[in-house]
Amino acid sequence: MTLHITVCSPKGGTGKTTLVENLLVLFERAGKNVLGVDFDPQQTLLKWHARRQENASASQFDCAEASLTDWRNVLAHAAHYDVAIFDVPPGMDSEIMSVSSLCQKSDLVLVPSAMKIADIDSVGPWVAELDSQNIPNALVMNHANPREKFFKEARAEMNKIGTLCPIEIRSLADAHQHTIDGLTASDKPKCSSASDFQQVYDFVCKWLKSHKK
Repeated sequence: MTLHITVCSPKGGTGKTTLVENLLVLFERAGKNVLGVDFDPQQTLLKWHARRQENASASQFDCAEASLTDWRNVLAHAAHYDVAIFDVPPGMDSEIMSVSSLCQKSDLVLVPSAMKIADIDSVGPWVAELDSQNIPNALVMNHANPREKFFKEARAEMNKIGTLCPIEIRSLADAHQHTIDGLTASDKPKCSSASDFQQVYDFVCKWLKSHKK
């Protein structure tokens, strides 16, 4: 049975696509047949995947573009894979019914958020909406700086909102420096941020194992 993971947030710039890229790499490394689906009209994930296909040193997997209104056909196509990860664009109001339907079919919805109070305020209502529909979800703190004074307060606020991944993804330059080659930090174990994505992946796997449908 295919595992469906949706990564979405009402706030832009929260690192959704970077998280999707790394999860795809890590699931593929674990021997899973994976599919990435780019629902964002900007096609950032799809463009990254095209660069990866041109990189002979990179492991390969499938990635497709789709419209949110076509989510049913996407799920049918995803049935051929072990894991499907969906990258949903911000500003979901115009497609909220399709997004909600996709999330309802997901085994887990990951909601990335930066540690700024404006970002936390933005994701709060969305997490509440997911909870009201009994949709399994978890917040992921992204672009985090544990040295900032607000860090502890930000974690406390996010814990009030809902389930929070215990590992934050730090704001490190090497999280993005390899994307020009279609790679991720997870392709480069020596990257400082590689361990962050690995631990988030471990959290996701542990969560999915303990919440099997």
